[in-house]
Amino acid sequence: MDDAFKDARKIEEFAREELLPWLNVRCYRLEIPDRKIFIQKHWGDFIAKVKKYPRSFGNYAGAVIGLELKAELEDRYGNFFLEMFSNKRLFLPGWMLTCFADFLLYYFCETGDLYLMNFKKLKEWAFYVDQGSHSMRITKYDFKEQDKRQQRNDTWGYCVPKRDLTRESFVKLITRENRNIEDIEFIDVFDSDDDNFPL
Repeated sequence: MDDAFKDARKIEEFAREELLPWLNVRCYRLEIPDRKIFIQKHWGDFIAKVKKYPRSFGNYAGAVIGLELKAELEDRYGNFFLEMFSNKRLFLPGWMLTCFADFLLYYFCETGDLYLMNFKKLKEWAFYVDQGSHSMRITKYDFKEQDKRQQRNDTWGYCVPKRDLTRESFVKLITRENRNIEDIEFIDVFDSDDDNFPL
């Protein structure tokens, strides 16, 4: 196991520990399919049954959903890295193509900012083909190799500025303060009529 992979696992483990208390309050049951590689790769890092809270759970109340967690140590460039190749040299597709979770949890450890995204709507947004240019929306952004860590895989993806995604209705920012375990039963994190955000 190379050092880059170990570093990435440490960051993800830290994020998981930070988010588990919040997820456990918002869900009836939370399963972490660590040893079930197929489930984890295709349906996410967490399998959850959401609680039947009014409004903030929308149409997903009581449903079983998949949650995929992506974590970065710091928000250095103000971008989301949407992975298209986990190993470009071997033509292995990245999680934007292989993961079918319902929601993406994109977490920045340093600030504690969590971006909750409806994964299906994120893909629809990214892969929308403009009839004028005949190219996918995501291709207008920089396509770069992951260079934060030295690793064997040449991981490539699109760097999408946060400002471009956070204006979309399928992305919600949840700050560390809003996840305060003492307040979470009294704060409607998603105080809107949007049915797309169950947590």
